[in-house]
Amino acid sequence: MTVKFTRPSINIRETLDQLNKPSGIAGNAMLAADTPQEQFNLIGAGRKNLIINGGFDVWQRGTSFTPAQVYGYSADRARLSSGSTVNITKESATIEGNVVNTLKHSITSTSVGWDTRYDQRIEEFDYFKNKTFTLSFWVKSSRTHALSSSQIYFGGGGINTLDLYADYNMGDVTPTWTKKVITFSVGDLSTATGTYVDLVIGITSDGAAIDIEYAQMQLEIGKVATPFEHRSFSEELALCQRYYEKSFNYDDAPANGSSATTFSTNAGRDFCDVAIWAKHSTINFNVEKRINPSITRYGNSSGYWGYLSVGTAAPASDSAYAFHQNLLASSSSKKSVSANNQVSGQPLWGIIGHWTADAEL
Repeated sequence: MTVKFTRPSINIRETLDQLNKPSGIAGNAMLAADTPQEQFNLIGAGRKNLIINGGFDVWQRGTSFTPAQVYGYSADRARLSSGSTVNITKESATIEGNVVNTLKHSITSTSVGWDTRYDQRIEEFDYFKNKTFTLSFWVKSSRTHALSSSQIYFGGGGINTLDLYADYNMGDVTPTWTKKVITFSVGDLSTATGTYVDLVIGITSDGAAIDIEYAQMQLEIGKVATPFEHRSFSEELALCQRYYEKSFNYDDAPANGSSATTFSTNAGRDFCDVAIWAKHSTINFNVEKRINPSITRYGNSSGYWGYLSVGTAAPASDSAYAFHQNLLASSSSKKSVSANNQVSGQPLWGIIGHWTADAEL
């Protein structure tokens, strides 16, 4: 005799809800995940934050900009999108019991209707197609103001644009640290024409001065804002150097010297050995760049590099250099900067100077 047992099918999610077993926010998020990839992202297996330097830890260009360059950079990968006069500084704050770095915009002079925004351009354009993402960050201000100039652009022309304020209830920034969380879905972007995604967060001015401070910017795949991802400083710096790198020591902001005979600092200068006229010597980057970068030369007050004395014998001292406008810096490679000797005459016993390499989007 054969005996068969049957039992009704059950829905695991509904059953757990009925049991009223506490699972916490993270547990509920795991249960709500639709795919193994989404659960993979939730448990933090692999890197998740698409925003580079979202913790504002890396500041290669300096830590105070008064005023900041319009549409220029301050903290690495943090672009200022503004036509107003804005001072930018590196600050710190205690958020949820932890001391974190912040980026502060102090808008001192503006006109009604002008936008001032934190701006990060993200390289992985195709990665966004047909996925759901969650943006989270902390923000505070000196007075309450609408975060009305907050969008994500997918390509040019404004055709593929998400308005985070009007359509996703971004709300206001206030004098109290507040965490903003926005979840959004992206289509196939079949009509998009750009090569990067542009995230901007900020205000449209009412004409009065205001300070706005940002912390822990995170953009991740999925429907839930998970805790901010802390990467080591060395890893974050390497990610930033794909877009911008300098010869100066980390704590030294790029600058020319104060006179015709001095560098701003001798620390970190790069040195090329014997350089024959009209020949190139190369200096390797720490990190390969996104594209062939734009090279800026830093030296004396005129920006000229130095050379050790011309002659058939090596000089007795490595400080016996002169500066010359025809010592050039350029790059035709993602991997190195080229020092080009255009000083005619005898071989130069070494070229010395500072540089920056810019491959920003």
